[in-house]
Formats: sequence, structure tokens, C-alpha cells
Amino acid sequence: MRKLLITSTIIAALFATGCGIHRIDIQQGTVFTTEDVAQLKLGITQTEVYKILGTPPITDPFHKNRWDYVYTMIKPNETPEEKQITVFFENGNLIRVLTDIATDTTETPSLP
Repeated sequence: MRKLLITSTIIAALFATGCGIHRIDIQQGTVFTTEDVAQLKLGITQTEVYKILGTPPITDPFHKNRWDYVYTMIKPNETPEEKQITVFFENGNLIRVLTDIATDTTETPSLP
């Protein structure tokens, strides 16, 4: 009887810790694709960048000509995925794109 009670307790503990717990993916920031980044051509306007990438979630009040976009995906039991794009403007036109997303048309240095 005691062995049955111990076995039942262990099984109940396993079900309590393993079953019924669902961990969800956590997605934050601006969702963008390699195709979106490839559309960023030097010389396009801020409005065109806005149409491609949307509202920048990070704006620096001291650097109005710089927009930063960050996307993070956290999945249970996996390494978090992070993508970044920083765009720079001069006179309302795109002059530089920094990103960690590899495309044929953009610089891809690591961001600080």
C-alpha cells in the first residue's frame, strides 16, 4: 500500500509539473523581412521608409535623423532571435542603412 501511495504521488507530481503548462512564443518590436530591407534604397524619402517599415519604435530625441527598429522573438527552450535595422536621413532622404539582416544591397555591420 505504501509503495502504491509513493508511486501515485510521483505520477501526480510529474503531471503537475509537465502537463498543462504551455509556454507561448513572445514576439516584440517591428516585424520585418529580408524583402523589406531590400526595398530600402539610398535616396528614398522618410515617408517611403515609413511605408516599408512602419513607425519606428525607438526614436532618439537628440538624433531626429535616425530611426531604430528592433524585433525580438523568444521561443521556449530556444535561443532568442533578434533583428535590428537603423536608418539615417539627411534632408529627408535615406543616406545609410545598418542592419544585421544580410541582403545584397545593404551594409551589414554589427550594431553597437
